[in-house]
Amino acid sequence: MTVADKFKGLLASLKSAQADLELFAVDTNNQEAKDLYNSCASQTQNVIRSLEQRWQKVQEEEPQYRA
Repeated sequence: MTVADKFKGLLASLKSAQADLELFAVDTNNQEAKDLYNSCASQTQNVIRSLEQRWQKVQEEEPQYRA
């Protein structure tokens, strides 16, 4: 498995985890849990954005990783 494949897999896993957290927030009646799930989903989204930006930079700097 290449670095690019691993990175894409990582992003897919994080996006899946974020979606799960959002679903947990919708499915619970406990406000404390809802707030926690939403906070974690937001933090996960921030990580995803950071990694996507880093991947863009890697592709610009390293031609072998361009799609």
